[in-house]
Amino acid sequence: MAEKVNYEQLKRSGFVRQKQDGYFSLRLHVVGGSLTAENFAALSKIATEFGNGDLHLTSRQGVEVPYIKLEDIESVRQRLSENNLEPA
Repeated sequence: MAEKVNYEQLKRSGFVRQKQDGYFSLRLHVVGGSLTAENFAALSKIATEFGNGDLHLTSRQGVEVPYIKLEDIESVRQRLSENNLEPA
């Protein structure tokens, strides 16, 4: 039997469902709108490996990585942790 997905818990941890079935946008909170070059490089690798290669800068000084598959969320969390990045 398939495991039930807790979408509210995913949203609280920074992964928001997209209109496209099975895809999520990762939202990162960026304190003061400031990221290091190393942070951007890590996010670029995450976006390329797990998303569609795009990074979206939001009007609220955040960053979104769209098109992350449900099955890749744990790998993305691990990569964020390795690079000292926090989901929104």
